[in-house]
Amino acid sequence: MVRSIEEKVEEYFKSELDSLGIRHYGKTGEINSEITSALRQAESKSGGAGNNYPDIQLLLKLPTLNKPVIS
Repeated sequence: MVRSIEEKVEEYFKSELDSLGIRHYGKTGEINSEITSALRQAESKSGGAGNNYPDIQLLLKLPTLNKPVIS
């Protein structure tokens, strides 16, 4: 089976994050319950009911700020 370009891009960036030692979460991984709840409640890309599953999630931690980065 031929993988889509989206799967190849996802695999590439997960590998890059791994090589940099940056913790990341997959489609159904949970950073924390607040973010998971927000993703479940938000509209999907097509405008339907929630349960959004971003390809890659990570939490960007800076000394002055904790901000989720979801791709």
